[in-house]
Amino acid sequence: PIYLIAAALSNLLTDRIGPSMLDALDAFISAHAGSEVAAKALYQKGFHLGHNAFSFGWKPGTDPTDRFFKVLEIYRELRSGRYPACEWVEKAPTLVLGFSAYKATYASSTNIDRVLGGYEELLPGLLATYERDPAQDSIKSLVGYRMAELFKMKGDAVAGMDSVFTRLESLAKDPSTVKMLRAELYLRPNDLVL
Repeated sequence: PIYLIAAALSNLLTDRIGPSMLDALDAFISAHAGSEVAAKALYQKGFHLGHNAFSFGWKPGTDPTDRFFKVLEIYRELRSGRYPACEWVEKAPTLVLGFSAYKATYASSTNIDRVLGGYEELLPGLLATYERDPAQDSIKSLVGYRMAELFKMKGDAVAGMDSVFTRLESLAKDPSTVKMLRAELYLRPNDLVL
């Protein structure tokens, strides 16, 4: 019965966060492939990888690129169509948007470019949401904080953000929406990493 499966997942999630928990979640996901409870387990795995880096041996100041791509792969899996429509599939972008990398340093500018490319995957969906409801500010946070921080590490946050806005304008149903987003971010510099 489903309640026993859900209870088994709850028990896994009360275990100590660390590599053994991830192994147990992987086994659970495999045993219940394609189900809503597997989607929840996969989401939880992504959440822990994205927010509890210290539990997996990552330290402040280290390169988070590999961990970022593990979380991005979980996002891709949840959005692949192999899981039923549910809360965990819907919330999948938050795994990448909330990825935590305290005092990150990158081994090379190539790694920064790779992470920026990963964030770019989310932009079309976030733009569509923003065009439907400009109160949804996930795209502002992604471009104005997450991506701007990486562009700043590369030497020019404003030029990097401008290139993102130019690409977004070409994707938008109404390019003036992106122009407004750009103006909104630049008029509120305290919200930006410049």
